[in-house]
Amino acid sequence: MRKIRTQRDFPALSKQFLDLGSLFGSDPDIEEVARVISRDLALANKLLKVVNSAFYSNAGGAIETISHAVVMLGFKAVREIASSLTIIDHVGKGQSADLVRAHTINSLYAALIAQRLAAIIGYEDLEEIFLCAMFHDLGWLLTAFYLPAECIRIRDMVAQGADEEQAAEHVLNIDLTTLGQEIARDWCLPEQIIHSMNKPASLGDSEPAGQIEQLQVISTLANQLAKTVAAAEPYNCYGNIRTLRENWGASVAFSADDLGQVLINAREEFLEFASIAKINPGECELARHLSQWDNGIFLGSDKDRDPTTQINQVSAKPAPVTPDQN
Repeated sequence: MRKIRTQRDFPALSKQFLDLGSLFGSDPDIEEVARVISRDLALANKLLKVVNSAFYSNAGGAIETISHAVVMLGFKAVREIASSLTIIDHVGKGQSADLVRAHTINSLYAALIAQRLAAIIGYEDLEEIFLCAMFHDLGWLLTAFYLPAECIRIRDMVAQGADEEQAAEHVLNIDLTTLGQEIARDWCLPEQIIHSMNKPASLGDSEPAGQIEQLQVISTLANQLAKTVAAAEPYNCYGNIRTLRENWGASVAFSADDLGQVLINAREEFLEFASIAKINPGECELARHLSQWDNGIFLGSDKDRDPTTQINQVSAKPAPVTPDQN
């Protein structure tokens, strides 16, 4: 952990999250939030593009200032957007940018999935669950960004059958969950986010016991779903997702149709966000899949699908996701 904290640009990233944390404390001030965010012109411009896009189409009219965005969307929604943009922008600059951006893109899609899963079960704080899912694998993200050689060693061990947490502890002398939690405390992230990084005690065996375990279940499930979509091909995507749904049935109640619609809605929002955050469709497997696959890949009945039918459901033309040239 000391090796990460002593990296040259780590203090700058820490300061960005500390600033965001102090802005959105127990008694945030609209003008102070607007003033601090507006100092970073790139962040402010991207944030305004997000809030004026279809991503927040229910905001009601054009939003021209950060303070107006806070009034219309609330402090938590603005923090959600600012945090996402901050980490996506930062990880695009390092030597291991390709590896880290792929993981960050997965985390973004997972966060969008988590919001929709939370809405199904009536969880009210959707901005909180977004951040919990986004930062769920923070330890892995930091390792890939700041310690790429160690990250490769961990991945090689996992490929040979080792447990990821045990492999990380062998290489780093700390497990990935604890690493993420310690850095999250450095950044003064909310305790809910820190606790949600833990895996739930009984994966899929029973209903969550309390709010914290509910956050853990949804964050873990959402990240697993995002990784499944990233790793799958169209002929087995639905089958893999259905298996996850069945494994988690006791923890989160939703039907196949619910889950299919969750993934479709999250996909549409991801593509909208991607065009603003300058995420190229071909830069990782997940972005490629989400930009090229037809929505039918995520829908179906509980009956087994014919793989040839799924292959035919791949969209002939990729979705129009082009980096913003402005």
